Amino acid sequence: MNTSTKNVPLLTRLLFALLLLALLSWPATSVLAFSSIITLDAKQIQARVNKAFPIEFGNPELRITFYQPKVMLSNEKNQISLKTYAKIVSNEEELENSTIKFAGKPYYFAPKGEFRLRDLWLQSFKTQSLTSTQELQLTLLVNLALVNVLTDIPIYTLDESKLREKIAKKRLKSAKVVAGKLELEFSLD
Repeated sequence: MNTSTKNVPLLTRLLFALLLLALLSWPATSVLAFSSIITLDAKQIQARVNKAFPIEFGNPELRITFYQPKVMLSNEKNQISLKTYAKIVSNEEELENSTIKFAGKPYYFAPKGEFRLRDLWLQSFKTQSLTSTQELQLTLLVNLALVNVLTDIPIYTLDESKLREKIAKKRLKSAKVVAGKLELEFSLD
């Protein structure tokens, strides 16, 4: 009988064997973790965004209608911008058409398989003939619209008839803008 194993309690040997097994199997499981990426360009996202517009927001005294959105994907930041025209109506009188540009970070809304924008911020707001009071009211209205309406607009919905998008819907790891494209990374394991 070997005297070296006699002195080591059975429980210690068992724990050592389990630890050794875990360490040896760890690299093998990380090698088997496969992932894939779906890349969406601005044109693909634009097609989905167009379906959601025009969007009207406000009350009878002051109303804004967002229309003709243009999608822009950043090359440097993880953000997507939308530039829209805005028709402004106050007490049934059309005041003017403005341009509004806002941006946000993409996030995945899993229950519907949709990508939306969060942390929206106003990048630019151009008006021409509004009084300072009207411009202030409109800026507040635009910010309310960003928070209450535009965060719920899907910028892309995964298509379950496409196998890769069906898998991505269940196993999405990340969604980020890289080099002017939206990359959707999902696991295959």
